[in-house]
Amino acid sequence: IVLLSLLAMPSGRPDATAARTQRDNRGPAERSLLPFIGLAVSIALYVAATEGVSNWVVKLLAGVPMVTATAVLSLFWAGLALGQVLSTCIAERVSYVAFTVVCIVAASLALVAAVLAPSIALTAALFGLAGLFFGPGYPMIMALGGTMYPHRLSALSGSLTTAAVIGSLV
Repeated sequence: IVLLSLLAMPSGRPDATAARTQRDNRGPAERSLLPFIGLAVSIALYVAATEGVSNWVVKLLAGVPMVTATAVLSLFWAGLALGQVLSTCIAERVSYVAFTVVCIVAASLALVAAVLAPSIALTAALFGLAGLFFGPGYPMIMALGGTMYPHRLSALSGSLTTAAVIGSLV
């Protein structure tokens, strides 16, 4: 308390000059909510897809032993975790947008192939591959948002996390 009492207390009033300068330095994406809406919808759909697979894959594999079905689900989640780890090595070397789009398209194709696969071994491998490509989705959408709205990171991350929760409820 003694040390804090020696410091000048802030007035709590915003500095008009600093606020004006910050507004003037905003990029085109920061002046519009349209990119944010796209990111929010993307992250909601991403989380809805991963939760949907998690909640549905064991039911899809009802004709195989429960141990096998849960092992396939575990492969999907192992792929998700591995995809997030590996994406840190790749994402900084290529365009965020290109990397994210390639991963989402590859994950979607692997997921469709897993559902249509004729054997359980191929289904398991394809669910693992789908998880691998789904893995970078959440962090990459957050990173894209950070590059579009660098001056609003706390509002961005909180809002996108809320959109993700809505996606999990869907």
